[in-house]
Amino acid sequence: MSSSYPRGDEHRAAPRPRLGLERIAPNARAVAIVNQAFVDEYLPGEEPLGREVKLGLETSEEPWLTIVGVAANVERFDFFNEMSLARPPVVYRPMAQQARAR
Repeated sequence: MSSSYPRGDEHRAAPRPRLGLERIAPNARAVAIVNQAFVDEYLPGEEPLGREVKLGLETSEEPWLTIVGVAANVERFDFFNEMSLARPPVVYRPMAQQARAR
């Protein structure tokens, strides 16, 4: 008996290289992981790893962040559109670097 559903990791995208995120220190360069929705919206057709992004206005004091990874999208209920799911663009930052950002 066969199934048309993917099994195991067949449905997952190819993994991207691991960049030693466990060693990120507060004084290291500012990095971020973005989700696939971010890549699709702001960097379509481009390789996101190594690109720099800034949260807020370009003139703000927030640091430029180097993209070091891409995460899968997380679905959440869309408050403004009842009974639908949203996949918003998201930027994740290491906790160790959060204090330095202020």
